[in-house]
Amino acid sequence: MSSWDLIGTVNAARLEAARLEAHWGAQLIAATADAVLPAAEDDSHTNMRWDRTLRALVGQPLPGGIRIGLKISPLSVLVIGARGVEDERPLTGATLAAAEDWLSGVAGRAADRGPVQVRHRDYDLPPHPLADGHHFNCRDGEALLELAHWFGNGTELLGEVALSHERSSPIAVWPHHFDAGGILFLEAGADAARGRQVGYGLSPGDHHLTEPYFYVTAWPLPSGARLDGLPSGHWFSGGFQGAVLAATEVAVAGDVIAQRAKAASFLRAAIARGEALLS
Repeated sequence: MSSWDLIGTVNAARLEAARLEAHWGAQLIAATADAVLPAAEDDSHTNMRWDRTLRALVGQPLPGGIRIGLKISPLSVLVIGARGVEDERPLTGATLAAAEDWLSGVAGRAADRGPVQVRHRDYDLPPHPLADGHHFNCRDGEALLELAHWFGNGTELLGEVALSHERSSPIAVWPHHFDAGGILFLEAGADAARGRQVGYGLSPGDHHLTEPYFYVTAWPLPSGARLDGLPSGHWFSGGFQGAVLAATEVAVAGDVIAQRAKAASFLRAAIARGEALLS
């Protein structure tokens, strides 16, 4: 049995506050990648992986072999080298601009070309005082730890799904929507933008649902079709169409074994339903 950390220990409002600061903090990883890495056509140079040991989101390798990470609990920026963490800067009390200035020096030294300009993109991120120059201020350790548990649980479970499907993309966390996900391509050799596909992932919460949720979508979904008739979760059409399993439904399952089993059964059933609808 793979590991699973118990979730459901803090209320939704506290978890949302922690998630918003972490979402803004993750822009530091993407901004550093934008500053020194060649832009990938699919923007994958900005995506991240979850490191369970560090409890951190970790970006793509930069020149010099370093990676920039965002440790979730407590919230801090990491510089990671071949031998592990080389530097760690807490974000609490810092502004986004100050953290970007520090990373400009880090990235410049890694690229061996002097300071570069690290500045986050103008994504349509959730509104937050950080956008207006305010300081990071999340000191709720329990909420940050719960957020870390969601990323750890979710990316591990999604990774198992990816390994069981030979045409699945790797699991990545994306800075714009702050979700972890992969895509199961149903047509070998098909254009990724046009071929039939089932998307699956974990959102730590967003403008669709403020609480974390697992999701499965199918594209192109036949008219009138729904990913329903599942053992858990529900059909969602409030901004996107797909099957959703919300955090509260996972949390009430009980202990770590029951929680994990519920999430896993949802993903298996919803993905199978999506494949059947598109076959």
